[in-house]
Amino acid sequence: DVAATNEKRAKAAARVAGPPQTIGTPEQLVPPRFMLRLMCSRDLMHHWIDFYFDVRNNTLRKIGQFPSHADIGIAEVDRFRSVLPAEKLAELKRGIGMNAHGAGIWAFSYVRRVFESLIEEAHQKATADAGWDEDAYTAARMSERIGLLRAHLPEVLVKNAAYYNILSKGTHGLEEQECLGYFPVVRSGIECILDNLLEERERRRRAAEFTSAIGKVAGELGRKDEPKGEA
Repeated sequence: DVAATNEKRAKAAARVAGPPQTIGTPEQLVPPRFMLRLMCSRDLMHHWIDFYFDVRNNTLRKIGQFPSHADIGIAEVDRFRSVLPAEKLAELKRGIGMNAHGAGIWAFSYVRRVFESLIEEAHQKATADAGWDEDAYTAARMSERIGLLRAHLPEVLVKNAAYYNILSKGTHGLEEQECLGYFPVVRSGIECILDNLLEERERRRRAAEFTSAIGKVAGELGRKDEPKGEA
């Protein structure tokens, strides 16, 4: 029956998703510490997460979880594989990991590298434009460069050119805790830019498929309209 099946799945999931050894197995956890495992109700083998708690002096305190925030955050950015080179995707993941481990300045630095790579990619495309002024680009500040590259950058980036100033401020002028506090906004910004690139890539793919399909259908209809030779 359903209950028996779910019980079997729960036991199997418990074996697969064993808790981290640094905190201890459920059998090793003794009051006032305990573990709470949450699982997907549709498929118990699909998603799960363990939370570890400590109860002292009438206070419930979370002391750990598995997978960690870094593990979850890193997995979420895999969707950008098609718009980021492997090296830059790895740097974005390092930034997320650094933030999860309390290294806010380093986290800003890695995201800044990813951002600068996107600007340079747009720059390389722009050099082929008629009338491109490389000297003006070289002499410009980053916010001005973004304006010069607007034809090759997502609109959301062009409208929020101050984003780079925030990244630079975090790398050179903010304290560790300030960077940690601002990192969610920084991460949201780079993901928004990358999501726009993904959407544009998908639009180009669909447009190419549509053009190809139209050409195929038009060719088939054209052949049908050709006058048939005499028998």
